[in-house]
Amino acid sequence: LGLGGQPPLLGRADDARQFIMHEKELAEIEIELAPHKPESPNAAHQKHIIRRIIDRNKGSERGRGAGASTYFINGSSVPLKKVQQLVHEEYQIAIDNLCTFLPQDRVGSFSGFNPQMLLQETEKSLSGSQHLFKTHMELVELENELRTSGSSVETIGDKLKHLQAENDRLEREKELMEERAEYEKKLDLLQKKKVWLQFDEARIRAVEIKEEKDSLKMEEKQVRVALRPLEEKEAK
Repeated sequence: LGLGGQPPLLGRADDARQFIMHEKELAEIEIELAPHKPESPNAAHQKHIIRRIIDRNKGSERGRGAGASTYFINGSSVPLKKVQQLVHEEYQIAIDNLCTFLPQDRVGSFSGFNPQMLLQETEKSLSGSQHLFKTHMELVELENELRTSGSSVETIGDKLKHLQAENDRLEREKELMEERAEYEKKLDLLQKKKVWLQFDEARIRAVEIKEEKDSLKMEEKQVRVALRPLEEKEAK
């Protein structure tokens, strides 16, 4: 309890407030953890004093006393997660592992472990990082995959053919997509060229019309000049 463990681990009660002495309102647990290397020059700074105060008047009834405990590390108030992180990562204490910590009331649970469960719990207790246990679980998972996926030559050959056919299909789809993109590019270019040709034709026609207009104006002017003597003669 002093290292952040919860009552169910002890196999006695589900609510930490049930560990408070009768007719008392508070229970206080204080534990000092020694450093791994006392010979270190900074050993004095590596010690951690963990204190847990359980208040009978705090916590909810439905939550089985959740919130009834206050935690301190070296005098500073901290959340439960901080205590658990310090205990597990810094001191490599696995409170929930029966190979590390075996309460008297849970001896029966421990004896009920089969060899596989006992091996796993032992692996968990050997290091804080649980590297051995994780590696073991990875090997178990790989073995299960090997059993369920089918390892015969025929099965692997069929899967290889299927994957090759799928790859060929995807390659063909890729080629079709590339061809389509090329055709769309050419179509866009032709559409732009068409618009330009239409514009160029309209420009040429506009120039021709202007030239025809200028020519007609010139002819009109020449006619007027030719008719002027006759108009003056008629006026006399």
